[in-house]
Amino acid sequence: MSTLQDLPATSPSPSRIDPSDSIEISAMAARYLKPLASLKLSVVLFALGIFLVLVGTLAQVEKDIWEVVSGYFRCWFAWIEFKDFFPKTWVPTMQKIPGGFWFPGGWTIGGLMTLNLLAAHSLRFKVQASGQRLMWGGIVTLLGIVLTWAVIEFGTGRDAIYETANFSADQYWNILCYGLLIPALGCGIAASKHASDRGKRVEFWTYAILHVLFLATALFLIFGGDAVRLNNSAMRIMWQLIQATFAGGVLLGGCLLLFRKRAGIVLLHAGVVLLMANELVVHQLHEEANLILAEGDTSNYVQDIRTSELVFIDASDAMEDVQTVIPAALLLENESQDEPLRHAELPFDVKVRQFFANADLKRRAEGDDNPATFGLGSTHTIVPLKKSAGTESAADYPAAYVDLIDKQTGQVRETALVSALAASIDQIDTVSAGTRELQLALRFKRNYKPFSINLIDVRKDDYIGTNTPMNYSSEIRLVDETRKEDRRVKIWMNNPLRYAGETFYQSGYQKVGNKEVTTLQVVRNEGWMIPYVACMIVAIGMLYQFGLTLLRFLDRVVNRRIVVTETPGAVGGESRRESRALGYLPAALLVGICGYWLAGLAKVPRATDQAFDLYAFGQLPVAYEGRIQPVDTLARNVVRILSNRETIKPEPHDTQASPEKGTDEKTISATQWLLELATSSPEAFERPVIRVDNDEVLSTLGLERRKSHRYTLAEIEPGIQKLVAAVGEAHELQKQSPELLSVYQRKVLELERKLGLVDLLSRSFLSPPIDPTRGNVSEQMKFALSSVRSLDERTPPLLIPPVPELTRELEPALQRNDWETYSKAFLLDILYSGGFRVEANPFSSKFAEIVMAFQGEDPAAFNKLVREYLGLVKERRIEKVDADKLAFEAHFNSFSPFFWPAFIYLLAFVLAVGGWLLPAALRPLNRASLALILMTFLLHTWAIWARIHISGRPPVTNLYSSAVFIGWAVVLMGIAFESIYKLGIGNVLAGVAGFASLWIAHGLAGDGDTFKVLQAVLDTQFWLSTHVVCVTLGYAATYVAGLLGVIYVFRGNPLSAVAVLLAVASAVLLQHQEGIPLLVRNLGPFLLAIPLALVPMYLLHGASRIQLPEWLEKNLSRMIYGTLCFALWFSFVGTVLGGLWADDSWGRFWGWDPKENGALIIVLWNALVLHARWDKLVKDRGLALLAIAGNITTSWSWFGVNELGVGLHSYGFTDGVLFYLSLFVFSQLALIVIGGWGRAKSVSTPA
Repeated sequence: MSTLQDLPATSPSPSRIDPSDSIEISAMAARYLKPLASLKLSVVLFALGIFLVLVGTLAQVEKDIWEVVSGYFRCWFAWIEFKDFFPKTWVPTMQKIPGGFWFPGGWTIGGLMTLNLLAAHSLRFKVQASGQRLMWGGIVTLLGIVLTWAVIEFGTGRDAIYETANFSADQYWNILCYGLLIPALGCGIAASKHASDRGKRVEFWTYAILHVLFLATALFLIFGGDAVRLNNSAMRIMWQLIQATFAGGVLLGGCLLLFRKRAGIVLLHAGVVLLMANELVVHQLHEEANLILAEGDTSNYVQDIRTSELVFIDASDAMEDVQTVIPAALLLENESQDEPLRHAELPFDVKVRQFFANADLKRRAEGDDNPATFGLGSTHTIVPLKKSAGTESAADYPAAYVDLIDKQTGQVRETALVSALAASIDQIDTVSAGTRELQLALRFKRNYKPFSINLIDVRKDDYIGTNTPMNYSSEIRLVDETRKEDRRVKIWMNNPLRYAGETFYQSGYQKVGNKEVTTLQVVRNEGWMIPYVACMIVAIGMLYQFGLTLLRFLDRVVNRRIVVTETPGAVGGESRRESRALGYLPAALLVGICGYWLAGLAKVPRATDQAFDLYAFGQLPVAYEGRIQPVDTLARNVVRILSNRETIKPEPHDTQASPEKGTDEKTISATQWLLELATSSPEAFERPVIRVDNDEVLSTLGLERRKSHRYTLAEIEPGIQKLVAAVGEAHELQKQSPELLSVYQRKVLELERKLGLVDLLSRSFLSPPIDPTRGNVSEQMKFALSSVRSLDERTPPLLIPPVPELTRELEPALQRNDWETYSKAFLLDILYSGGFRVEANPFSSKFAEIVMAFQGEDPAAFNKLVREYLGLVKERRIEKVDADKLAFEAHFNSFSPFFWPAFIYLLAFVLAVGGWLLPAALRPLNRASLALILMTFLLHTWAIWARIHISGRPPVTNLYSSAVFIGWAVVLMGIAFESIYKLGIGNVLAGVAGFASLWIAHGLAGDGDTFKVLQAVLDTQFWLSTHVVCVTLGYAATYVAGLLGVIYVFRGNPLSAVAVLLAVASAVLLQHQEGIPLLVRNLGPFLLAIPLALVPMYLLHGASRIQLPEWLEKNLSRMIYGTLCFALWFSFVGTVLGGLWADDSWGRFWGWDPKENGALIIVLWNALVLHARWDKLVKDRGLALLAIAGNITTSWSWFGVNELGVGLHSYGFTDGVLFYLSLFVFSQLALIVIGGWGRAKSVSTPA
């Protein structure tokens, strides 16, 4: 029953809402949301994030990675210590700086970024569809969301090793290959539609090029066969990315219907939110542990080495043990409390006297502060240790003194010493409690599973002739009675087992005594597919949005709606009647001269019987540092390490040059020196091959300083004994605190390594000194055998290939199936021919004849024997030896295609700058510059292909190859800019970047072989081809934007910019003045550079700058902006792919490793610059200056983090890099100050 009441006339009707109220509420919400949605806030948050990531990276030098993660990134506020800014690897004397400050932590910054993004979308990204378009947009978007959820959920619930469905790897491959025909067909149809429309030329060519690329790729993969097919491991990753890409493509379709031109921004932001949400999921659900098993062992638990637990074990029941566990958190808490820990299952209470986070044990001695009363504590004492830092990559072993208190009387019954280190070797004490006996131990936290794993076999496969692991693999038996599982599974690097919601990764290998032990990383991560999907969503959204921007720009250029270059009459008054042929004459002439010069360098030396054919000898195979290489490569790398050169040039007083054996009176090849060393020729010891550039070391050796810094072995030998004590002290300090090594000690150790390398080579190539005339041959043989065994432990060069068929009939232990040093092969040939009637290895016999011919100075015989040896290599078909590839590598070394082209790049740069200085000759000089760059770029491209062919690897595998590849990418971008703008800017960019990158690569080559083998976890073609290449292209694009910013400053402030170059040059020269105190050499350059950079600014009328023409300023700004867009795409996608690689290798998508953090800083910086531009916080000049700062962030990621010596990706500290990196950072900061100083001054002369 209801009652009706009359409402007052003044009451508003409930069925009618005033529209003005809704508008007012919306306006109020917008007013409050507007500051939160501001792009200015985005820029500030990006800056805060960069600072936090940088400090968190520096802190890892001293702190454990997990301490940094929890204290900096996964917290609301971080306490940042001042000493974090002074890493001990850089300034070991500044580690006691007190104090610090609070700073927003990762949760705060990430949360504000999310709110900022959501608020921005609620205000600025409105749905632009209605009617049927709105309906279909909602349906497609909903479908995309469902697909995204399905991909994540389906992947997470998978329990197979490779399979994600009932398809095989072959079916995956076919889906990929034939699936590429779909976009090829679509692009072909789109191109045909625009073919007849002259106003759509950009669209036509874009679709046509994409059609050709998709079609060519599909046909290449379809008909390429097994040579191009991805292996199963790569196909597994590719299938996951394909699924994520499909879901992202559907989402893009929905966003296009709903948001039109802003679809890409909406989609990429959605992917970013998903990626940030993944960090929260990881924090809540991610669990990591280790499973350590010896062959034959079975385990049903995993252990977490990041935390510990005190356990009491009652083993009185024959069927099962009863364990009472006290977590480490309670132990730490109890240490500071008066009350003991109580539990009904324990016959006594527990009180922690002292708890040590990391400790060792030592023999108990009188006077030790040790309250332990029984067991391990009666013989040992705890030695507290500092917690492991990020530089040490070691686990902490906690220990404690624990009182066992009688529950009735409250008196201490016993005091136990418990140690995780002791528990790790099963040294566990037993304590009596009435009729019961309990085992007690402090161990790493255990997590028991409903299944068991038995280790059947573990393998460690090393690279040839080394102890460097190529692969770890474990064959296990998985038994799960709850799921009726009983199967054998193989796990190896980058190929995990997913089972029961957990993933088992091959992590490590140890040999303990006669037992082989495997370590499996066990990870539970419910949302491991989230990053895969988020990566592809962001990649698709960003590529679409930036692609639209590029197409719009190209359309405006083609239709001449924007000015990209000056009119012909405006540049230097060039006559319109200038002869075209005359204009191209300098280009043709220079290309001809330089091409002829390069052709001469590439020419193969002609062999004659009057000279030793060292070029042919250099093609002999040798196994060293894990790969089979030509002797020429070995010789060059050794001489480069010893002297920082690839050839040996005698000093002016040196008269030991041998024209008969060399090809030049003044310079001999590394191969000739190696042959002299192999024959114990006195000439080898008279060659200036050892570089010593430290005055203190020279003084100790009793040598005078020489301009070349190179000395002979004969000169160094008399003073070696004087260095023995210094070497011993340096080694001792290096074990304890390597960061405290002085410059003198570092140089002493460097000289010791060089002399050790010479000794290793000579012992490898010399035959054992067995002389039957001296008698006691058996003792001589025993001594020789002992010598070759000790030599094998030093991983020497192995010159003699195996011939397995010669010893096939012998017992397996006696068979000679491995490569051997010449000294070992020579000795075994004697033993086997006499003891087993086995024929000598033909390679060692032939090499002995070659050595004798060289000693006898018989070039004709030498050359004939070398040809026979090479013929024998081809005839025997030695495993993993490709004679043609070895010859190609030797020719590659002889040509040096990454060294000589650097000078042509430099010449092209000079010509392009000359065009700016001489406007009348601008066009001819620009053409000549571009022609030289194009020719050199082709050679640069061929050289990169040659490295790929030689190594069998993608183009980037180490720092050296990254420098080469970055230079190649920047030159390519410079050519693209020059083809569009024709201003000389692209030529300057390509010239300076090509020269600088190849010169950097030349410096990095001093460490030895540039084709070094990879660690097991890095040995994966797929990730090297995707993540590494993509990240490197991100580096290159960011550098391009920064170099364009530098050009902007140089054109506006030429004198001040030149002053910076002079300051840098002065710093470099001062650094190499050994007679000046080290403090002055290191600090002087920076103090000197300040006045050199700033004074000229005041001389230019109060630091005013030249006003660039508006069209030039705008074009430079367009170049920088467009480059930054694609720099952000490559750096983001490459960085996330790196995280996916980590997830696929050890189960941790983002571990906050220094190298990962460096890449993240580049992403955040590029995003900051673009958001500042979009919000108009900066205009053309500000954009250029921020782009210059990008050079600093990229150099930090590329080289800086390596100097910390921290993390999984650390390439190690490189002597001298820190100085040059600091100098580069200073120069960029100086250019930013110069570029931002003063107002522009209009001038009548061209800029």
